[in-house]
Amino acid sequence: MDDLRGTAEERAEQLARLEDEDSPTPEWIRRQLGLVLEAWGRDEDVLDVEAEARQDY
Repeated sequence: MDDLRGTAEERAEQLARLEDEDSPTPEWIRRQLGLVLEAWGRDEDVLDVEAEARQDY
Protein backbone atom coordinates (compact mmCIF):
# COMPACT_ATOMS: atom_id res chain seq x y z
CA MET A 1 0.00 0.00 0.00
CA ASP A 2 1.39 3.40 -1.00
CA ASP A 3 2.07 6.15 1.53
CA LEU A 4 -0.36 9.03 1.81
CA ARG A 5 0.79 12.23 0.07
CA GLY A 6 -0.29 15.86 -0.11
CA THR A 7 -1.91 18.26 2.29
CA ALA A 8 -3.63 17.14 5.48
CA GLU A 9 -6.99 17.35 3.69
CA GLU A 10 -5.75 15.32 0.74
CA ARG A 11 -4.29 12.68 3.07
CA ALA A 12 -7.57 12.45 4.97
CA GLU A 13 -9.46 11.90 1.70
CA GLN A 14 -6.97 9.23 0.62
CA LEU A 15 -7.32 7.50 3.98
CA ALA A 16 -11.12 7.52 3.75
CA ARG A 17 -10.93 5.89 0.31
CA LEU A 18 -8.49 3.26 1.57
CA GLU A 19 -10.73 2.39 4.50
CA ASP A 20 -13.55 1.70 2.04
CA GLU A 21 -11.35 -0.46 -0.22
CA ASP A 22 -8.79 -2.21 2.00
CA SER A 23 -8.05 -2.68 5.62
CA PRO A 24 -4.78 -0.86 6.33
CA THR A 25 -2.31 -2.92 8.36
CA PRO A 26 -1.06 -1.69 11.74
CA GLU A 27 2.43 -1.37 10.25
CA TRP A 28 1.16 0.85 7.43
CA ILE A 29 -0.80 3.03 9.87
CA ARG A 30 2.28 3.36 12.10
CA ARG A 31 4.41 4.41 9.10
CA GLN A 32 1.83 7.04 8.12
CA LEU A 33 1.78 8.38 11.67
CA GLY A 34 5.56 8.64 11.65
CA LEU A 35 5.53 10.54 8.35
CA VAL A 36 2.88 12.96 9.59
CA LEU A 37 4.74 13.58 12.85
CA GLU A 38 7.95 14.31 10.93
CA ALA A 39 6.11 16.82 8.73
CA TRP A 40 4.47 18.36 11.79
CA GLY A 41 7.87 18.76 13.45
CA ARG A 42 9.27 20.54 10.39
CA ASP A 43 6.25 22.87 10.36
CA GLU A 44 6.69 23.63 14.06
CA ASP A 45 10.33 24.59 13.43
CA VAL A 46 9.25 27.02 10.70
CA LEU A 47 6.58 28.52 12.95
CA ASP A 48 9.08 28.89 15.81
CA VAL A 49 11.54 30.73 13.54
CA GLU A 50 8.78 33.01 12.25
CA ALA A 51 7.62 33.77 15.79
CA GLU A 52 11.15 34.60 16.92
CA ALA A 53 11.63 36.89 13.91
CA ARG A 54 8.52 38.85 14.87
CA GLN A 55 9.73 39.28 18.46
CA ASP A 56 12.75 41.25 17.20
CA TYR A 57 10.56 44.10 16.01
